[in-house]
Amino acid sequence: MTMSTDLVRALFDEVDAAGDYGQAGCCGRGIVICAGGPVMLANAYVLVRVLRDIHETALPIEIWHMGPAEMPDLLANIFAKTGCTIVDALSVGDPEDFKLCDGWQLKAFALKNSSFEEVILLDADQVPLRDPALLFEWPEYKATGAVFWPDTVDIAADNPIWQMLGLPGEQVRSWESGQVCIDKQMHWRTLSLVLAINQRAETFYRFVYGDKDTFLLAWQLTGSDVSLVPHLPFQAERYMVQRDFSGNPLFQHHTNCKWSLTRSNEEHEGLELFAECQGFIEELARVWNGYVFHAPSRSIPAQIIEQDLIARRHFSMTRDGPLPVEVELLQGHQIGKGRSHDLMNWYVDQHDDEFVLVLRDRHRIMVQLARQLPDRWLGRGGSRSEETFSLEPLPAAASARASPEQPIDLVTGLVRVAGKRLPELDCALELLAQADPGIVRQIEIAAAMHEADDAALASHLAKLAARLGGAGEKPAASVRHLVLDDPHRYVRP
Repeated sequence: MTMSTDLVRALFDEVDAAGDYGQAGCCGRGIVICAGGPVMLANAYVLVRVLRDIHETALPIEIWHMGPAEMPDLLANIFAKTGCTIVDALSVGDPEDFKLCDGWQLKAFALKNSSFEEVILLDADQVPLRDPALLFEWPEYKATGAVFWPDTVDIAADNPIWQMLGLPGEQVRSWESGQVCIDKQMHWRTLSLVLAINQRAETFYRFVYGDKDTFLLAWQLTGSDVSLVPHLPFQAERYMVQRDFSGNPLFQHHTNCKWSLTRSNEEHEGLELFAECQGFIEELARVWNGYVFHAPSRSIPAQIIEQDLIARRHFSMTRDGPLPVEVELLQGHQIGKGRSHDLMNWYVDQHDDEFVLVLRDRHRIMVQLARQLPDRWLGRGGSRSEETFSLEPLPAAASARASPEQPIDLVTGLVRVAGKRLPELDCALELLAQADPGIVRQIEIAAAMHEADDAALASHLAKLAARLGGAGEKPAASVRHLVLDDPHRYVRP
């Protein structure tokens, strides 16, 4: 280990201040996946279904994301039903200690802060070809407690990163972090160093491509044991396949052919499990439109009506014409059957004593229907349309009532009722948070929903959530410096 530069000394000072493994409270084995936003959530869903349904892995899974804007409640519930634990990274630890602003940083943060002692970290766009639980039984893993895979490029000998860290300048094979297997107890100090390096993303990402080689650098600085798979990945135009120590395919990494809900997925030559994965995407598309949507604050009576509409589910909608179409109103404010580019999400609002069924596209309100009778809604399209709309339950569904699966959002109801009486609102929300820490997440969502219509209220709620949950505001995203094509940074052998 070298301590020849001020930067290295500062990094190790942070490592020493981070504490030892005994304070972490980790146990067992598990899989960590980082995913947030429409694209990566869809890919993470495919990955989880491959793990659970095809390989039948029994390992627990944690899905990490960065705040409510990245994870709609609908997807959180879907993942939970597959046995996954959802973790908002912004609610973990002190935000002043580590400011997350990039998905690359999140990987190192989630790996170190996960509840597991032994961790397999997988990129969301992976398709394992076997149960990854077998990694923990590899003799190479048992010997060193750390398994990494090679990338397709080398770090250049004249990359300034070597001099910055006081390491000898040499051309070495880069590491790929789409899959990592670590015993955290054995490598706690090195993982703390990885996190310290990623905290300085604006410095290091100018010389290495994101998080992947921060692992290599930390292992070189500490001299920790590691097992590197000796076989280079198989390369295709749109994906790569990482291998095991015997050279057999193990991880199919969809680097440039990620699964999509909004466009067709092309079956590239050599892809395995394509039909099964496409089936999972089609299942997800039936209940989610691929858009992270949080309904605005609504009154509690409006939310009760929403649950009744969800229980009925199947409706007949007429749009200025003789032929009605079927529309499904689903959980998570999703539209199932009848979804189109201008009808994507729905919710019920309350104006004084009147209830309004709101239908939206991705960006704005398209239709507002007033409740005329308990079972019928009438109204017109938005400002650009004079179409008249009517909505009523299909006869077969009129008597079909199901108990709602989702609880009523008390926070949005309290915000609506409290109005400008913020001290009373704070007292009520503080009491709720003491009874249920999950209320803090609802407060964060309410803050995000009010940013456009009431900035002062949004700021007040965000500060309250930070005080109650210890979570800071998400910092602005840093600029990514793409360096793979710079010959002074990376070399393609």
